[in-house]
Amino acid sequence: MTLFYPLKQTTLHIPGTGPAHDSGRGHLFIVLTSPDAQEEVLCVSISSVYVKCDETCVLSKGDHDFIKHDSFVFYALTKKYTVKHLRDRVNDGDVTYKGLISEEIYETICDGLLDSRLSPPWAMAYFNENASN
Repeated sequence: MTLFYPLKQTTLHIPGTGPAHDSGRGHLFIVLTSPDAQEEVLCVSISSVYVKCDETCVLSKGDHDFIKHDSFVFYALTKKYTVKHLRDRVNDGDVTYKGLISEEIYETICDGLLDSRLSPPWAMAYFNENASN
């Protein structure tokens, strides 16, 4: 059993998060908040750049070892996960811990959450309430 506990800047590869035509494909997720009082964290996914994607925060090869080509933060798909859910999936081997994202890239991603017109209002409010955790 792994002693995994998601904190802000944690990166995870989560399978089964692909589009409808390729639902088994996984994506890199970045944890934006440390756990709140309900043991939940806010996460954003990273996807390959495509025409008309949200260009608020584009990441490049080298910004994280998992990123191999230009990718964007898919703010429209921001999610909350419970610590238990993520810990159980990491312990089961279904989700893979991919280290921490650099502080600089993390700050850029967080700024983008507040700047993107596609960020869900609930996610922006949650981040503002929990960013200092």
